Amino acid sequence: MATRLLLVEDNQIDQMAFERFVAHEKLDYLYQVAGSIAEAREVLQRNAFDVIVLDYWLGDGTAFDLLNQIKNTPTIVVTGADDAEVAVQAIQIGAYDYITKDAEGNYLTTLPVTVIKALSRKHAENELQRYQDNLSVLVKERTAELEGEIAERKRAESALRESEERYRRLVENAPLGIISIDAQGRIMDVNIMLVAMLGSPSAEATKQINVLTYPSFINSGVADDFRQCLETGAPDISERLYFSEW
Repeated sequence: MATRLLLVEDNQIDQMAFERFVAHEKLDYLYQVAGSIAEAREVLQRNAFDVIVLDYWLGDGTAFDLLNQIKNTPTIVVTGADDAEVAVQAIQIGAYDYITKDAEGNYLTTLPVTVIKALSRKHAENELQRYQDNLSVLVKERTAELEGEIAERKRAESALRESEERYRRLVENAPLGIISIDAQGRIMDVNIMLVAMLGSPSAEATKQINVLTYPSFINSGVADDFRQCLETGAPDISERLYFSEW
């Protein structure tokens, strides 16, 4: 695809040198020439370009007067041999590159490579911007997913707390003794009714004993019943006469 190029140059000799060079090198440029800042602005209002070659000194201003307007288009500033500081300033403002003009017009030989470099840099910037935009979309999508997961987790945790609270109230107020024992026989929890049935002074005191080793549980046969449940994995229903040691 041809490169759309705008040359902003007020020197007619330099304009003709550019045109001869493009024709002689058979460069694939669709170019327009503007002879001033004002003309360049008019051309830019009507057309889009891939790259702009902008002479620094122009009859109605300098390249700096146009650079802020064309930051989105790769721009190559053409300066005089003694304008190195100007070239640096142009790069700082937004120019992609610069070419130093010589009286013999040999500077034009570096133009094709400089244009390619400018276009390559623009392409890389566009690719980076697309990547950042895609990354931003992915981050937003993942953030929304995480927010949904967090909200769902909070609802589940709230439901679990409510369920545990209902179970706790049910156990505490049940009209029968309820005891929770681990596989080693340690009492993990008891309700008020069981504390009263065992004659224990408190729930905390009851949790200090072990069903498998506490004499009252052994003598009543409760320890054997529990051990059998552990070994078989089957529930057991039995009645035992228990004598409290408290």
